[in-house]
Amino acid sequence: MDFKVIPFLAMFNLVNYFSATFADFDVRALTLNAAALPEHRFLSIPGISLQDCWANCENRASCKSVNYKRQWHLCELNSVGDSKILQHRVRGSVFYKKRNDATKVQCGSTTCDGDMEVCDRTTGMCTVKECEPLQQKSERFVKGNIASMGDKALLGCKDGFSPSTGSNVTVTSRCGNDGIWLPEISCIKTCQLRSSTSSETSYEVFEHGQWKTMPCSPGTAFSVDTCECSIILRKQ
Repeated sequence: MDFKVIPFLAMFNLVNYFSATFADFDVRALTLNAAALPEHRFLSIPGISLQDCWANCENRASCKSVNYKRQWHLCELNSVGDSKILQHRVRGSVFYKKRNDATKVQCGSTTCDGDMEVCDRTTGMCTVKECEPLQQKSERFVKGNIASMGDKALLGCKDGFSPSTGSNVTVTSRCGNDGIWLPEISCIKTCQLRSSTSSETSYEVFEHGQWKTMPCSPGTAFSVDTCECSIILRKQ
């Protein structure tokens, strides 16, 4: 037997199965031994079939692709579907990319147009079941990658940044029934400078064990909010 034929036959049988099961299933978007999108996964659903995994994606405008791990029957919904950014190849997985990036899903006589709304095909109703994935930022970190209602994630300020309000540098945020994460945290750059006691058009920096006065550029004044001479002075 020519073992090089087996992967082709497996793909052929899988395509034929889905062609018969789903008339509108885009077999061109189905690839075997594909790659996961761990940075863009917003929902993991264990213990379901590939058909149900695909259906869960089709019912969400926010879902652009799925990665199905056949060995564990694990469905992962991704917020992006561009095959150019695939990474972390997973042997035995199946990757499916939606045919379009539609922002709405037709649900019976209604339309689910919210980013995180899900169509219930049985009732024809649009409901919110998840929050938008929390994004890593240059000033803030996120620990946790699940976003169903009631799920929690840890948010915090990175080194060199501090919370804009309050004293806690980390907060535990929860995905609410309205699809909103609360509480949130806003981080600003930690300022190593301070306002000058002699003039608003200068600031002080701590160097070699003492505070040294530095001038701002002409026409500007120091701002503690931006930690630089960002205030534009009006000409007299």
